[in-house]
Amino acid sequence: MLTHNTKKNNIKFFYSYSSQVGELQMKRKMISVLLALVMLTLATGVFAQQEKVTICHKPGTEAEETLSVATPALKAHLAHGDSEGECSFTETDTEPPTVTVPADITQGITAGETNVIIYYDASASDNVGVISFSCTPPSGSSFPLGTTSVICTASDAALNSTTASFNVTIVESS
Repeated sequence: MLTHNTKKNNIKFFYSYSSQVGELQMKRKMISVLLALVMLTLATGVFAQQEKVTICHKPGTEAEETLSVATPALKAHLAHGDSEGECSFTETDTEPPTVTVPADITQGITAGETNVIIYYDASASDNVGVISFSCTPPSGSSFPLGTTSVICTASDAALNSTTASFNVTIVESS
């Protein structure tokens, strides 16, 4: 005779069903808690764009820089020596311009001529910018027999200046 224990199978079925329902309820509760946290975070503005304030970070040092930080961080920055507002850079330019001139020029002219027009390339550069540059006599000038010194001078906005020179020698050709 085959016997079947219904009570035992019902208990197993009830336990299996109960644990699945329990897991599902637990997952629903976890999702509800996570959703509540996200809503709270959005409501308090953590993900919202915060107002920014401009500060001078590490003023008076080589690392000085103007930054934009969130308003809640301002108090901490001020506490360690930063200041509100942009940095005012007062770096002094002490580097003079660089003047580039050609090597000495020697030019022959035929007998009876007294001068010749000479063209040359000279230039100036500077780390902040050249505000004036000139050569005397300028390129394209008429040079007489003999040696003439050409002097080129450049100045920058901080009034640093540099002078360089070269010679133009005009000789009679035979």
